[in-house]
Amino acid sequence: MKLRHALLPLLLPLSWLGGCARPQPASALPPPAPPCASAAAPGAPPVTVLPRPVLDRLDPGGAASIADVAERVTASVVSVHATKVISAPQRLPGFGFPFPPWPGLDGGEWRAPGLGSGVVVAPGVVVTNHHVVADANELRVTDREGRQYEVELAGSDEKSDLAVLRIVGDSSALAPLPMGSSSKLRLGEVVLAIGNPFGVGQTVTMGIVSAKGRSDLGINAYEDFIQGYRPDTTEGVSGFKLKNGVFYRFCRRAQQEPDKRFVFVIDEINRGNLSKIFGELLMLIEPDKRGPDHALTLTYSEERFHVPKNLHIIGMMNTADRSLAMVDYALRRRFRFKELEPCFNGKFKKHLLDLKAEKALVERIAERMTALNTTISEDGALGRGYRIGHSFFCPPDKVAPDEAWYRGVVKGEIKPLLEEYWFDNPDKAEKEANKLL
Repeated sequence: MKLRHALLPLLLPLSWLGGCARPQPASALPPPAPPCASAAAPGAPPVTVLPRPVLDRLDPGGAASIADVAERVTASVVSVHATKVISAPQRLPGFGFPFPPWPGLDGGEWRAPGLGSGVVVAPGVVVTNHHVVADANELRVTDREGRQYEVELAGSDEKSDLAVLRIVGDSSALAPLPMGSSSKLRLGEVVLAIGNPFGVGQTVTMGIVSAKGRSDLGINAYEDFIQGYRPDTTEGVSGFKLKNGVFYRFCRRAQQEPDKRFVFVIDEINRGNLSKIFGELLMLIEPDKRGPDHALTLTYSEERFHVPKNLHIIGMMNTADRSLAMVDYALRRRFRFKELEPCFNGKFKKHLLDLKAEKALVERIAERMTALNTTISEDGALGRGYRIGHSFFCPPDKVAPDEAWYRGVVKGEIKPLLEEYWFDNPDKAEKEANKLL
């Protein structure tokens, strides 16, 4: 019997619950808390200081711990039970003769249970993982008090691994969780992962946000990129319709204007399976296989298709990403490589000076980040691929590049990254971060 299980954690940034926290040793009792933010320009967001496992302030004017945070939201976390009924065979084939039937299974049914976590996001609505409920014949959820609820599957998406369940009957005892805005989430913020994946009690884990904007929900299949059948209700009846992908449409545009250059950019190209995404067109992106003379027949529409010569493909990737090794050879056969170096030189300085940054601050950023990158490059466990780029210090619109902004970037973005780099040497991470301030 195979037990299917998953953890759909409730990722809960503490900043969404109000207040902020400051670091202190786990063994110490919480002393009076200082102000949450460092001195900042009027209108600038406060700088949240990373907390340690003991939090001395959650709500303004009151003390709280991680346990208090967890207690506030566990009423919204449920355990999801999914049962799949499988028909058992009459006889099991052996070496030329049938084995005796399994007791109780000969021609009967095998009930395969699955467990996962879910979060109540609206009255009577639970979000869980697709693979927990996929092909399940029976579904129910259990809250932290042990109460069970019958549910029905309202919708499910394999690609995002998300499913929505609707509770049948009274669900007033389940409190929907107030939602925050992911657009306000910042690097370095503390999050709690709360779940009940194994049905033995709820679990709580703490971590920090180390990266944003990475997702596997984008275009990562032939059907999205080139061509495939997709759900369609334009005729008023649910069905499927052959639809062209983004690369197909872009190639057709370039074919219509052969005297004009077209550039197609693929971000983090090393994270995708190139043969799965391009399919039979993987050969056609090579420079000597362009044009109508090398056209191939597409799998779904069976039409002749080629990649025009005036279409240029740029693939972006992070050389520090270990997944690069798996696709490196496929990429090198079809692409020329150019390394983009961290740029703390004259162009970077001019950009900040044009934004009215103090010259002394600009020089300090360039000097200290160059020294930090030298240290990272010389570290045997890291190397050149882990150097920190200048984009951290390119402020968004309406943000003044002043001292408060600089310190906020160092504490909220650079320091958490260094703590990941030297996770086994926290003193070094702290030392290198302090050198920037």
